[in-house]
Amino acid sequence: ADAVRSAPLQRQLALLRAHPELGARQRLTAASAAEQRGAGLDRLDDARQAAFEEGNRAYRARFGFPFIIAVKGRQPAEVLQALRARLGRSAAEERAAAIEEVLTIAGLRLDERLGEGDRA
Repeated sequence: ADAVRSAPLQRQLALLRAHPELGARQRLTAASAAEQRGAGLDRLDDARQAAFEEGNRAYRARFGFPFIIAVKGRQPAEVLQALRARLGRSAAEERAAAIEEVLTIAGLRLDERLGEGDRA
């Protein structure tokens, strides 16, 4: 976590830009697919799908990387609400928030691999 937080800006941005978009119909890693499936992001109705696509476009245009949030235990409406709320942040605030979300996701995945996923 310290290495990611203290990495040069361009390295942080490269990490964030490598993340998949939430709710988008795209090829995902097994872990990302399972997380999005668990949050119901693979079963969005047309209206919610369109809302995610619009939000993702606006977010990427504003910040230059995809919206990132740990979706475990969340519902689509909660994720979409967070996306919309975070559009109002400064670039620096949002980059820091996205980095923390990546670290949360990494921690959850490590816990799951180590058999400690039930503690979260």
